Amino acid sequence: MRSLRLPIAMGITILLIVNLLIYGLGLRILSIIGVVLILLSYVIVALNSHYSWHLFIIIEAYSVIELFLVPRAVGDALLLSLLVISALIIFLSLSKLIDIRIFLISLIVLSLSVVLTYYIYSLLGHVMTMYMIILGINTNYFTLMLASSLSIFILFLVILLLKRVIPAFLRYEEK
Repeated sequence: MRSLRLPIAMGITILLIVNLLIYGLGLRILSIIGVVLILLSYVIVALNSHYSWHLFIIIEAYSVIELFLVPRAVGDALLLSLLVISALIIFLSLSKLIDIRIFLISLIVLSLSVVLTYYIYSLLGHVMTMYMIILGINTNYFTLMLASSLSIFILFLVILLLKRVIPAFLRYEEK
């Protein structure tokens, strides 16, 4: 079995950056626990990298839990989320567990979903405000839920289309 030291070290380094940024945002104790886990995983990677990816996944999950507790603006949360996701993607791509071409297509679809959700949210927010105030419902949450549902439906249709395109693309690459 090939060594997983480089993918795990790269992913853990990005998670170390995330934990240091979270320490600066106010979660001192949780970030210190994360840094200790990361330093422990560096030692485990140096000694025996065979099972160290288990610890990497645990640290990845711990970093996601930390993101839910960050009391800052959306910009900070988005940056930290992208860093955590990039740590996992670097680990998977360097370990050759995902095909980078398929990942790029998936990333385009995911970006389309996020942009579509915000676009639909901004359109529906103006229309729904009057009706939701009359009913006494929180306009922002209701509109975000509705926009997410519409975005997921459109994304589902795009995925159905891609299920037909991707196998044809892979067959073309094999020839």
